[in-house]
Amino acid sequence: MPPVKGMLRPKVTILPASALPPAGTLVAPPRRFTHTLTTARPYYYSPGRAKADGTFPPGTPVKLVSVHEGRCRVVDGQGLLVFTDCAGLQPLSAPRTTKDSSKTSRARPRSRHR
Repeated sequence: MPPVKGMLRPKVTILPASALPPAGTLVAPPRRFTHTLTTARPYYYSPGRAKADGTFPPGTPVKLVSVHEGRCRVVDGQGLLVFTDCAGLQPLSAPRTTKDSSKTSRARPRSRHR
């Protein structure tokens, strides 16, 4: 593609393979979240890792998948499936449900005109 006059293009760089998350840590993002992170929390690709692989910002919504050795496995809105400390999770309030409509609804009156 020929250069466009007056437009500067950044130098192309290719990231190393280590910049990609490990296989199995990217899944389909959840449709609903169960928890939010109360503060910035580190996350780990495996439960036994000592060094954090990244950090979630405070308020990040996640879906709790499981609990393993004191760490919770969660998936965020980008589909990142990782472990984080359970202490940083706050459950979202449960959605309000309506009463069973079969018990509270009334039968529709029949039309007199047929």
